[in-house]
Amino acid sequence: MLKNHEKDGLGNLLGVWVSSNWVGGLQPSAEPAFSHLLFFILDAVQFAKLHAPLSLLLLGISGYVFCQQSKLYPAVGLLVAAAVALNTNPLSYACWGLPPKALALGCTLAALGLLQGGFQTGWRGWLRVLLAGLCVGLNVVEGADVGAILSLYVAAFAVWQMFAEPGAKVANALRGAGRLALVAVCAGWIAAHAL
Repeated sequence: MLKNHEKDGLGNLLGVWVSSNWVGGLQPSAEPAFSHLLFFILDAVQFAKLHAPLSLLLLGISGYVFCQQSKLYPAVGLLVAAAVALNTNPLSYACWGLPPKALALGCTLAALGLLQGGFQTGWRGWLRVLLAGLCVGLNVVEGADVGAILSLYVAAFAVWQMFAEPGAKVANALRGAGRLALVAVCAGWIAAHAL
């Protein structure tokens, strides 16, 4: 049984009590995520109609951006975007009511794309790392346990970049450790409510 102030998007900011019989209850709760923003903007029927397609669209866009940051041909990026958005795993999850898994995958691809730029110097490089951390945090908020597992892939990618970059290995290791720490701090800041 939900309290009266929990029946709308704004009321969810106060928290949502979900009993052990949670199926059919109002979701999502107050986490700072795309799903909650969409739930806050739209009414329940529009949310139900648009949540899955928009999640898959964002997943496809993230796949395209990752390919562009990997310096692949645009045609390859379009094929990857279509393949990732229409993959049977996230598509089937989204169609039977779990679009946050597609969003978690999209946030992971966005984080990998932001980190793909390599060790850029200056504030723009660190801004990309900061945004990658925010994507990882949204990944954990949207995907819960799946998001936590996917965040380990982002961490593994960041560690791999430390050793794959040309140049002085010690300097790369220090810079890479700083990047990984910034990603972890930003992700923890965003996902603190969900954790």
